[in-house]
Amino acid sequence: PDKLSPAALEALAVVAYFQPVTRVVIDQVRGVDSAHSLALLLDRELVAPCGSLDAPGRPILYRTTPVFLRSFGLSSLEELPPLPDMSSTDGLEKLQGAINALRGRGEQMEMDLENQETGGDAL
Repeated sequence: PDKLSPAALEALAVVAYFQPVTRVVIDQVRGVDSAHSLALLLDRELVAPCGSLDAPGRPILYRTTPVFLRSFGLSSLEELPPLPDMSSTDGLEKLQGAINALRGRGEQMEMDLENQETGGDAL
């Protein structure tokens, strides 16, 4: 699978930690429009709709999928790194570290899959 952009990883992290979540909440957490990132995540089956919020307009709720867990080498959502305390001054750095840890797990999973397909390490 292709690597995810930083924007898509941010959107995926918001869904993973706050699920079920609407696109508006993803947009608010990220501070930018997440329509393109969410569409990419849906296309790659990393997130899926899981109902709708009982509010005007009935916005769609999203959650992560088993493909997400498999892609990041997780057996359950409880294995996600804990969210940092954002009230501290280093909270943003810790959050970026958690996102980087997920990125690293995804890249390692991609390398493992490539090795399985080629029958071992590529020369």
